[in-house]
Amino acid sequence: STQSTWARDVDVTIECSMVELYLDSLNDLLSDHKKCELRQYPTGMLIIGSSSHPIGCAEDALELLRLGAGQRQVHSTSVNPTSSRSHTIFTLTLRTVGSEDLVTQSKLVFVDLAGSERISKSHSTGNRLKEAQQINRSLSALGDVIAALSHKKTSFVPYRNSKLTMLLQECLGGNSKTLMFANICPSGSNISETLSTLTFAARVRRVRNQVLKNIAAMQQLDDDDDGEGEELED
Repeated sequence: STQSTWARDVDVTIECSMVELYLDSLNDLLSDHKKCELRQYPTGMLIIGSSSHPIGCAEDALELLRLGAGQRQVHSTSVNPTSSRSHTIFTLTLRTVGSEDLVTQSKLVFVDLAGSERISKSHSTGNRLKEAQQINRSLSALGDVIAALSHKKTSFVPYRNSKLTMLLQECLGGNSKTLMFANICPSGSNISETLSTLTFAARVRRVRNQVLKNIAAMQQLDDDDDGEGEELED
């Protein structure tokens, strides 16, 4: 059959990784909060130091997702007893190696963004205040990137203003298809946050990406993995 011929000629691997961006620091949620680095390579941004875990079925991926979710930073505030204090990124990487060592690679990236926080409502102090301020800064930078991408005449996109936007560069304006879910509250007391979220979602809808197939020779990928990337300053 065509399927069996394809299976004999193509080597397929699927790997998972999961990191969180907490107080502008990257941590590996599948390796005891190991610190990671973000570096710029010719092929794009890469997370250096995060662990990759091969999987064989959907349950393997779900088990890793549950493991990582249990390690993320969650704390109580006046408005949310289980408030996420970090942005979380769960990545599935599919790689196929076919004839002549040609590699096709695709990524499915799930991003759980911590929500913006009004200090006057959450009454955050100490570490909670630092977390809220960092979350709000990164979300503001994300809003600036979306605003730039939604205007066709804008040539400069400020990805480097935040680690969050650098991490999501390929997902937002690169070679990708992106789906965003906006969570809003029906409570009248949160009307300003609801309108802000819907305005942001409306901007996201105007972003258009051109999607291409990621094919490269095996040697090129090996060179990228072994080469020196540009280390980004905090």
